[in-house]
Amino acid sequence: SNYLPFLSQKFSQDFPSFTLLDELERFSFPKKLLEHIYNLVHSEHRRDFVEVVVWLLKQDLLVQLHIYIHLVVPLSEGYYSGHEAHAPTDRERVSEYPLNPDGLSPHERDHIAGLCDGSKEYELLCRLCKYFRGRHHLEEIMWRENVKRDEFAAVLNKFQKILVPCRF
Repeated sequence: SNYLPFLSQKFSQDFPSFTLLDELERFSFPKKLLEHIYNLVHSEHRRDFVEVVVWLLKQDLLVQLHIYIHLVVPLSEGYYSGHEAHAPTDRERVSEYPLNPDGLSPHERDHIAGLCDGSKEYELLCRLCKYFRGRHHLEEIMWRENVKRDEFAAVLNKFQKILVPCRF
């Protein structure tokens, strides 16, 4: 209602060299903050721009995008065609966690075992599988498991047929 005009007016008072709509448009596509800073023509605007970013963050007008990874293993024909067998739901996967620390269904475990090539990427895939349910973002996984970005990228690249990155 009246919130955007109020914010726009407040923004103009605080940052006369910038306009709120232009700055929001600048961030409409994901880019590293450093790229935005280096794209500014005048170096004196760079310091002001950092203050603009802080202001936008404080107003909840900017949010950080996170990448979440989902493990998507194709179902083989007839795998769940048994009378009582069925594909496990997320709730069933969570409930089997104490007995199943990697959080994988038997079908997923079999499929991943079939990918074994003894590589470092495969070992890392097995170690990280428990995080590939879309509940942990990339940075969190790297921090928890002490994994470097290039190592993580190598796993994503090598196993791109079963690992689906999503940005939120």
